[in-house]
This record gives sequence, C-alpha cells and structure tokens, in this order.
Amino acid sequence: MKTYLLFLLSILSLGVTIQAQDTKLTIPFLAKVNIDGKAKEWKDIPSHYYQSDSKTNLKVTGKLAKGDLKADIKLAWNETGLFVYVQWEDNVWDEQTITKEQSIIRLKSGRRMDKMYLYDHLKIQIRALDNNYTSWFAPRLKALQWQSLRQRKYRKNVTLPVAEPQYVMQKQTTKKGKEKWVLEVQYQWKDLKINPRLKNLQVLVMINDADTPKANQGQRLKTARKFITLNRKATLGQ
Repeated sequence: MKTYLLFLLSILSLGVTIQAQDTKLTIPFLAKVNIDGKAKEWKDIPSHYYQSDSKTNLKVTGKLAKGDLKADIKLAWNETGLFVYVQWEDNVWDEQTITKEQSIIRLKSGRRMDKMYLYDHLKIQIRALDNNYTSWFAPRLKALQWQSLRQRKYRKNVTLPVAEPQYVMQKQTTKKGKEKWVLEVQYQWKDLKINPRLKNLQVLVMINDADTPKANQGQRLKTARKFITLNRKATLGQ
C-alpha cells in the first residue's frame, strides 16, 4: 500500500501542461507514403514537437531536464490507413522487452498499472466509436512490443485479433553527431476496423522518458514519471 501511495503522490506532483493543446486536430492527407524511415514525403506535414519546456506544442508532464528528450511527431492519412512518423532523441536510454502477458503490475493495494510506463516506450493509441487500438514500441530494441484491439460489444470489452502494422524503426545521426531513432508506421483502416469516412478519431502518441536504467521495479514505482503527449480528437483533412 505504501508503494502505491508513493507512486500516486509522484503522479500528482508531476507538473502541469507546459503548453495547452487545441481540442481538435486535423490530420492531413498524404497520397503516397513509403515506409522507409525517410522524411522526404513528410516535409510539408505539420510537426508536433518537443525541444524544451519553452519550445513545444505538446503536453508535457513531469520535470524534463535540459537535454533529456527531443521529439518530432507527424501524422497523415490516405484511403489505406493512418501513418505516424516519429523522431526521438534521448540522453539516457532505459528500455526493457515486455510482452503483453508481462505488462500488467498488480500493486500491493490490489490495483493494476501498466509496466510499460516505467521505461522508455512509445505508445500509439487510436480510438473510433467502439474500437480502441493500442500499440507500444521500444526504439533501440527496434520492436513493436505488443498491440491490442478492443471493441465494445453488448456493454463488454472484447479483444479482437489484429494484424501487425507495417513499420520501420532505425537509428540515425543528427548534424551534431547525436543518436536519434525514427519510427514510421502504417495502421491500415481494415485492420483497425475503422471506417475513415467517419472522419472522427481520437489519436494519442505518448513518449515516456525513464532515466533510471539500473533501478529495480520498486525504485521505479517511487520515481516521478516524465512524458510528452499528443492526445487530440482528430478529423481527417483533404
């Protein structure tokens, strides 16, 4: 119980939004996207970015120190699916391979929490009507950790089978010689069981920053989380 209370207090003291986000997001149309990790076709797509607490248009939770994290997130769509492009720099990488079966921690209080939040992970969540899709990525592991598609049916949540999205995750070097990771992923509408003609989605992209690579689980639970979030109601533009 003590561990959970400490964790809860750390969450409550994380901080506030550095810059408020608009309630609506228009995702631009991109006729052709090559899933190759290259930024060429993305050059005219608006950026959702974090460079520092004073240079961001994302929600920032927790206290990110100078140089902790840099990120650039872009979204696009066409008739085949939703595309997400992310560039991510981190000064301390703290990753862990976690399967879906291992992802839930049961605290002493009996409550459950997602273990993914304790490490450097990227979460992409897409919701529309009764469908709720979630995927978790680990950059340097070059891996989709796990994914889940749940659908609300008859007042119950049902887990549905879902094909793995097409994606590329690769290391690149910045002009200053620093390491950054790029993720480019396509989620097909047919796999998500979403009709794009509805043009009404909820999209979340969250990057968690954990800087405690030598810490055990108990120590991580006591450490205040730091993360940046793009979380908007979205419409599909032309």
